[in-house]
Amino acid sequence: MMSYIQQQAKFYQRLSELDIWGWAGFLTPLFIFIQKFIYNDWNFLVWLLVLMFLDLFTGITKAVRNRTAVTSTGLRNTVIKVFQYGVFLIVIHVLIHFQIDGKEVGVLSYADEAGYTFLIVIEAKSIFENLQVLNPRVDFSGIIDKLKSVLPKKKE
Repeated sequence: MMSYIQQQAKFYQRLSELDIWGWAGFLTPLFIFIQKFIYNDWNFLVWLLVLMFLDLFTGITKAVRNRTAVTSTGLRNTVIKVFQYGVFLIVIHVLIHFQIDGKEVGVLSYADEAGYTFLIVIEAKSIFENLQVLNPRVDFSGIIDKLKSVLPKKKE
């Protein structure tokens, strides 16, 4: 009977014997599919994730400073926002790159710049609002007003 350590060693030996080209052959078409049909602007995604993290961090800091509970509801809203932004980015990608008879239509070529800018402005506005609450002596109201003017007006 083999010991647990011997079983683990045998498992890792078999795993190491897997052909790296087999994995590459499996993953390459998957990545190509993702790049073509789902999303391909990874640099923008990093910028957006940085701002989303800063928004989350400044929001939590604001809640702690105001002695407000950091609730699971607030954190769940962040998860929902990540999902919504992901769907938004995929839809924008499809609007820009969809093809008819193998040719990109290109009618909505501006959609990525408009959509991506919209997301960045939303996150930046939220960060500046959080910073304004954290330090009222620093006046971000001019920046916040400029960012609000870019965003669509809420219907009341």
